[in-house]
Amino acid sequence: MERSPHYDESIARIKQEHREGAPLAESREKISHLRQEMILDNAQCARLLTEFIDDNPAATVEQFKEYAQGTNLIIHPEITANFIANLSIDRNRTKRAITTLNKSKQAGEALFRWLVPDWDNTSNQDPITIEAYPLSVVAYLSDSDFHKVDTRTNVGGFYNDRLEYERKKFPWGKEEDSCPVIIVDRDTARPTTTEHEKGHAENKNFQKAVEHRAVWVRMKPQLKNLRIETGGDYQELLKNLMANALSNAKNELLADLKAQPNLWNKMQDLLQRGGVYDYFQHNYQLAPEIYDEMWENYSQILNRSFQAIDAIMGIYQHLGLEERGQLFRWVLAQFPIDEWPEELEKSGFSPEARALEKVGEDRYVLAKLADQEVKNGVWRPRFIDKKIEGSMFVASVLENPEEATQTWKNVDIADAAVDKLKGQLQANQIKPLWVFLDQYNQEIAGLIPTDEDGPQTPEE
Repeated sequence: MERSPHYDESIARIKQEHREGAPLAESREKISHLRQEMILDNAQCARLLTEFIDDNPAATVEQFKEYAQGTNLIIHPEITANFIANLSIDRNRTKRAITTLNKSKQAGEALFRWLVPDWDNTSNQDPITIEAYPLSVVAYLSDSDFHKVDTRTNVGGFYNDRLEYERKKFPWGKEEDSCPVIIVDRDTARPTTTEHEKGHAENKNFQKAVEHRAVWVRMKPQLKNLRIETGGDYQELLKNLMANALSNAKNELLADLKAQPNLWNKMQDLLQRGGVYDYFQHNYQLAPEIYDEMWENYSQILNRSFQAIDAIMGIYQHLGLEERGQLFRWVLAQFPIDEWPEELEKSGFSPEARALEKVGEDRYVLAKLADQEVKNGVWRPRFIDKKIEGSMFVASVLENPEEATQTWKNVDIADAAVDKLKGQLQANQIKPLWVFLDQYNQEIAGLIPTDEDGPQTPEE
């Protein structure tokens, strides 16, 4: 696979412009915007590949690669190739399992009894319902059966990439016939649970593709159930434990972003000491003072990172940028969770969100000035109801717009600029939005009177 050439062409063009005299600040801004574009394109490539396997479950690896190359979004060919290989492996394992389940009712019963060995048939419901999904078998169990598989409380589902429990082997075939599986409590799970678990399946494949870049570490099995007492030199070891915990938290947050745009509830779960997601208490045996220190550092990092992404996601939701919000999950996947605030600032996402937050502020100021003119007797507007074209609704419009003061006319100009910008934002969510924000700022520049214009009084 090859890197799409236009990225290097853009970098070369910016460097050439700088050599020819472009100001350093201007060149740095262009590089920042290009970096944001590349991060978004990388995210879009990852999203398109997961959608492609969903829509084309029989596609070969070569067809996968051909599709990826055709998107013109390849920045890191080796990561893209690894991601495709990982998706294909899980797709093939799942496909073999679904084929086996569809061939024989006994296979489904074997899977169920493997999951719930002490099940007794006291219900009239089917004990297990299977759903086909390219990256995993999805199995729905009753509440009582689910909690025989997963004894944790407040859990409605889980994802396991191999179904390799210590107590027994996979119910049929050889070890390589095992498959990823999502188990869901069909009685009590939230509507978003299955999508959340599918997010874990996608995360795992991306995580494996980028692990050599240290942006998303995976749990080292030898660290599990480790016992650490005070008095020893454990700094490097504790650093690894923290990295594992933060990696798990990142996995949960990004899986939740696949299912819904609001992460507040998931954050509360992650920050509950002794809760389902207390990775220090469940995975290791730490001395109390070490546990307290680790938890304090962990919660500070999570809170700081959450604040950075929550500010951005809030703006996307406010402006109805649903596609950008969905893409943002793959943006965050490219950075370690403890570096989210700095990376989002450096790559332009946080500054862009702050600029989007200000959209409409000038219109609000103008509207207040226009109302003040009415109160001061500068102008008396008259309104009439006018039917909105193509709608059953009516709108209140000025009867005498030609007599309006410049401030009132400027309100209309600002309204038109805001409406135009919102349309552009909706149509271009997968790209950096700076070019449209710059156009908007140019259109509203000078609409609000400055101190140099003098006071806006009736005498004027």
